[in-house]
Amino acid sequence: MSSALKTPAFWLVFAGILFMTIMYQGLCGHLPTFLKVSGMEENQANSMQGIMQFVGIFFVLFGGAIVNKIGVKGLIFFAGLPLAAGCLLFGFVFQNIMAVWFAVICSILCVSGAMILNICPVITPVLFGSREMNRINAIYSGGVFWGAAAVAAQILNFVIVESANGEVVGMHYDRGFLLAVVFGVAGMVCLFVSLAVNPMKKVKE
Repeated sequence: MSSALKTPAFWLVFAGILFMTIMYQGLCGHLPTFLKVSGMEENQANSMQGIMQFVGIFFVLFGGAIVNKIGVKGLIFFAGLPLAAGCLLFGFVFQNIMAVWFAVICSILCVSGAMILNICPVITPVLFGSREMNRINAIYSGGVFWGAAAVAAQILNFVIVESANGEVVGMHYDRGFLLAVVFGVAGMVCLFVSLAVNPMKKVKE
């Protein structure tokens, strides 16, 4: 465990999962309010959140089979790119359409973010072997995922909420969703770099 903490790969994965989770939790945290502000009825807005969670469960449950087919790099792309596309569509296109069917399409794209949960147990043995896998995953899955869940909304609030003299004068969800995508893409880059500096390669050599 101590040897893993000393490697760049460990902290790159830590940052990668953190940033990708900020993208996912940032969207989930602001989505219902965003949809209602955009003109959708409250029950419809809540339904969009339910669609994401319901379909996301499917991806988590069958994540193992999916990973076997697409590999670690494919998993990173699959967890990040559709989610990023959904965030951008919500932020920059939905407000011009405001149709329930379009919100459903965006929501289905975003459920790929649930696969972030599968990255930790998949990438850990690749980088560090299986000896300390449970302890390393506890840091990644617990500290990083739930840590990001706690701070994501606060980070995005800085760009979403426009205030003057302490009073809210406007909301800029497009900027918030764009910032979420920037975090998500940065997280994907961190994960790919961690694979490039894989410490297990040195062990094999």
